[in-house]
Amino acid sequence: MRCIASIAQDSRPIPSLSDTTRHQAQQIDQLRQQLAPSPDALSARAPHAADPLALPVESPCFAIHTIEWRGADAFPWLVREAPPEPVCIGPQGLRVLRDRVTRRLIARGYITSTAGIPEQDLSSGRLIVDILPGRIGAIRDEHGRIGWPATAFPQHADGLLNVRDLDQALENVRRLPGQAATAFDLVPGATLGDTDIVVRHPEAARRVRFIATADNAGLDATGRNQLGAIVAIDSPLRLYDQFVVTYNTDAALRDKALGSQAKSAAWNVPAGYASVSFGISEWTSRQTLSADARGIAGPRLAQRTRRYEAGLAFVPYRSSHGKTTLRLRLSRREDRSWLGPTELDVSRRDIVGYDVGVAHREKLAHGSIDAGLGMRGSVAGLSAHPGRVNDRPAWAGRYRILTATLGG
Repeated sequence: MRCIASIAQDSRPIPSLSDTTRHQAQQIDQLRQQLAPSPDALSARAPHAADPLALPVESPCFAIHTIEWRGADAFPWLVREAPPEPVCIGPQGLRVLRDRVTRRLIARGYITSTAGIPEQDLSSGRLIVDILPGRIGAIRDEHGRIGWPATAFPQHADGLLNVRDLDQALENVRRLPGQAATAFDLVPGATLGDTDIVVRHPEAARRVRFIATADNAGLDATGRNQLGAIVAIDSPLRLYDQFVVTYNTDAALRDKALGSQAKSAAWNVPAGYASVSFGISEWTSRQTLSADARGIAGPRLAQRTRRYEAGLAFVPYRSSHGKTTLRLRLSRREDRSWLGPTELDVSRRDIVGYDVGVAHREKLAHGSIDAGLGMRGSVAGLSAHPGRVNDRPAWAGRYRILTATLGG
């Protein structure tokens, strides 16, 4: 099920795209999506189980008035979850407390961090709890290294090891088509508490992919039969980045009376919990207007649209079963048309726009829920030519649209 709601914040109509341009834009997006998977390393939410601290009643036991946490500077929430003081603890209670603290660390994703209680004199009423933070020793590739790990991994050597960071890194790597089967192994490091991450790339993975397409999904006016090609390169700059080039054209290559072409280039790179993207696209079409009553062919109508865009995405929240993503995209779009040798100023536009939004995915036992809020619009002050709209002589090119999505 998918629900979409839109609320226009400006009653003035937005300049619409021509059918040809809209169709070409959809074709380019579809071609890119074929080589831009969106993997997720989320797992279904586990049934919530309360984990209260239930200390056994023991005799003898020691009255504890103060708990001293050593090595817990990176885990301030542990102190807030400490048992109320004073409390009476015996040998079994110490084991219960140690195991519960370790479970709480694991529940937060710190799967290699542990708690320990050293030998000590409890008659003073002070209890010392040691936390051994699990850290990343080294990140190395088993074979077939394709890039610098620093861009894919949110944490680096000597940083705290958290499984949420590993999930994010795995998604950053697996989004490359040739790395969809990449996996991580955790092995003991050279120092106590350190864990090395071994990246296992798929054997004989292709870094360059080519796809050719053919369909009859074009428009009659500019060419029904279409041909296309996609070239995608995994990690061309050794940054776990991706470069994608697409080209689409009508199949009637020798027909000068009508035709359409679309081409684009896009590059994106991860940076831990963030990612940056840049793209440029161009769509062109031509068609000959219908002949008049004397059978004389009309003039040729040509259209050209160019789009430049830059985007930024960031994941501010991540759990084992959910992920929230913020996105921002800025774009500039130029539309121009010619009737014969004469440019049609009425259809000329040069508009700068933005697209911001937030999306959340929650993995459930039998599916998932995707929800999002977004806003897109124009930046009138930066738009060189807002174009014209019928019945709107004061049109300044300013518009804003809110969107809400909910799907599963």
